[in-house]
Amino acid sequence: MCSEHPLAKTLVGVAKTMVRGPLSQPESFENHTGIGISCVLPGGLKVVVASADHVLSLADCPLQLKSWAESSQADGATVVAVSVDGVPLASFALRDTLAPHARACVTELTMAGIEVWMCTGDHQKAAEIVAKECGIDFSRVVSGAMPCDKVKLIQRLQASRPSFDCDEEVMHGRGARAVVAMVGDGK
Repeated sequence: MCSEHPLAKTLVGVAKTMVRGPLSQPESFENHTGIGISCVLPGGLKVVVASADHVLSLADCPLQLKSWAESSQADGATVVAVSVDGVPLASFALRDTLAPHARACVTELTMAGIEVWMCTGDHQKAAEIVAKECGIDFSRVVSGAMPCDKVKLIQRLQASRPSFDCDEEVMHGRGARAVVAMVGDGK
């Protein structure tokens, strides 16, 4: 409802099908980039929907919920958790699905001599599973990245790679930077 994040939109859609009525509009809403959201619902209930590591670190977290989240993460899922008034109540596992052409695209780029990197906010195990399915070398996978980390990686790659030799005039004496392209998941 308030968040533009694709996962948030999906979760709101699921909630709407389950509730059979209008969802409460929050009185206040905060987006915590790379972590999740918090809001206050009518009646003063403070709700947090965020990464499991954030929510499940709360003192009152049931052991079963922590164990389930850890097991799901070990299987490569991204786990999101919900707390109400500081008490973790639920969590759910999400998994990425690859576009049908993803592996072929990575293979073509690699065969053309282009380094393919993956930089994601997902935890390491989830990132490794997607990288393996796509054919991306694990040494070129950065996981647990916040948006600012992604910018830093791009800047580092630009600074550390020689530019393509397609325009000699541009290359000479200008400290040319590497060409780096970033592709999101399109969600």
